[in-house]
Amino acid sequence: GTLTTGDTIVIEAMHCDEGHGAILNARIEMTVTAFSGDLLVSGLYLLDMDVVLVDFEVATAADTILSNGDSLVSIDTRSNPMIFMSISGMTMATVTNTTTEIVTDFETSQSVDAGVQPDSPYTLQASGTVDSTQLDGLITYETPVTFQGAGAAYPFAGELLITGADGATIRLIATGGNNVTIEIDTDGDEVIDSSEDTTWDDIAPPI
Repeated sequence: GTLTTGDTIVIEAMHCDEGHGAILNARIEMTVTAFSGDLLVSGLYLLDMDVVLVDFEVATAADTILSNGDSLVSIDTRSNPMIFMSISGMTMATVTNTTTEIVTDFETSQSVDAGVQPDSPYTLQASGTVDSTQLDGLITYETPVTFQGAGAAYPFAGELLITGADGATIRLIATGGNNVTIEIDTDGDEVIDSSEDTTWDDIAPPI
């Protein structure tokens, strides 16, 4: 029911095929950097781990996705039923057949109130910098207004701000339910040049 600073867990997958059309090859190295509490009896604990992805590869008939990077993962259940989780790091690189994406100085944190059922309320914050072969120059992203949602649903409140070259921005504003407003400032003068009301389903990438 306990872990000790310096404990390591290594997961390796070699040509792992579960029949879903993807083959996994990967090495994940996890090192405990801090631990307090109890895993088995009370389930109340704080766990920090350094997680390293080494050639994490998912291959399908259409594409191969290869990731490498280092991150710090933190899980805090000491205020159960409130659960706090975060992942942060300096660099995470993903390469596909046609693109390269490098995320730097990134952090995502989330809180979940597991005491409210069936749809546990959550909050979500994120920030980072992206260097992508699909884009001209670097972009940064942040949540100036924390996202709020429940269960597995999209957030009903909060904002995501994406900033690119010359201060141009795209702001996604959750407006309740599945609805989201997109505001675009094309030249960085802080004047909205276009706005569109749509839904999260319409803008979400295909799974």
